[in-house]
Parts: sequence; C-alpha cells; structure tokens
Amino acid sequence: MKTYNYDDNIYDGNGEGFIFSEKNCALSFFRSPNNNNLKGIGLHIHPECDDIDILLKGELTLFSSWKDSVTIKAPCIVTHKAGIAHAVISRGEKPALMYGFRSPFKGGIIVERNKKLITRAPQIFRPNEYCEGSYFLFESEFTNIYLHINQNFIPERKKYYSRSIINLSSQEIKINKDKKCLLGGSILYDGKLKKIKIQEQRSILVELIAKGIFNET
Repeated sequence: MKTYNYDDNIYDGNGEGFIFSEKNCALSFFRSPNNNNLKGIGLHIHPECDDIDILLKGELTLFSSWKDSVTIKAPCIVTHKAGIAHAVISRGEKPALMYGFRSPFKGGIIVERNKKLITRAPQIFRPNEYCEGSYFLFESEFTNIYLHINQNFIPERKKYYSRSIINLSSQEIKINKDKKCLLGGSILYDGKLKKIKIQEQRSILVELIAKGIFNET
C-alpha cells in the first residue's frame, strides 16, 4: 500500500497535475486559484473510461452541456461514465481542490462547439447527507465506488485490480496494525485489496475500485 498526501505547504502552484498514473487507473488534481490562471477544465469526454470527480475543498460549477450546470460544495463525489460530456469551473472566492479519478487511464477529448454530445446529468453524492454506515454508490464496467462513514473496516475486494481510498474528513485517520496515517485529503493506493482496519471512530472515506482493462489485445 502507498499513501499520497496533498500538502498545501508544498503545492507547486500548477492548476493541474497527476498524483499517480498507470494504464488501469490514474488520479489527478485540479486546484484554483493557481499560477496558471486556470479557472476550470473545459467541456470534454473520455470515450473509453469513467471520470470521477471528488471535491475536497471549496465549490465548483459542473457542466453537462454548453448550458446545463449545477454548483457543488465540498465534500462531494461526482460520477461521469465513459463518453458523457462534462466540465468544471471555479467561480467561488475560496480555494477549490478536486481529485479526478480515471478508470482505466485513457485520454480525454475536448468537445468542439457544434459537435453533437451525449449528455446526461451527473450523479452527485454528498457524504454529509449520509448516516453512519457503508454505501455502494456507483457501478460501471470499469469502476465501483463505496462510501464508508464511521466504520471499523473496509472489506477485501480480491477480484478487482486496485483501489484508491481517499480521506474526505479533515482529521488524520490511522489504519491497520501498523497504524499507517491517512491525513485529511490524502490517498491510500492499494493493489492487494485486502481487508483494511480503521483505528478511528469518526471517519469519512470514499473507496474507488478500478476493475482493470477488459478485452485488451
């Protein structure tokens, strides 16, 4: 298992960047304000992969077409299945920080103005609206998503490729017997998918399962 910590104190100022990437999945970040004067990510599609947005700080406006939009506030999880157009724009005064999970890791295509789109309103999950428990939020050909609130463990998921667990709370969480620390906003990348014990009584964790690439030649 590896941990990745996003630290505001060592933030390099770029608007976007990858936290990790490999062919079966990747996790990137978007930050506003930034040194690139980048306010968002324009309307685009990922024809061959799911694109999951996890908003950790601030607020963003989501677009599913050239005119349809909704504003979300952190913490929030937004799902876009492969081929569905979407965009995000930062309009708030407070800093916004979002992670983008792609499963598998396939490139995106910027949408031209007059191009016909496959549009669909995004699925939006707000952890603060859920009670204590574990929830199966989303399933597709490539991705499963679970939400765990104040749970003692996350079960094993042996038949899949890997998972990324993101701490959506602001407090540090200790896991397993070695008491590995998962800071607020940080990521645990797990390729073995064994049972994970959570040492803290209060926690909000999103579990992103990458099922792997199918029918690959």
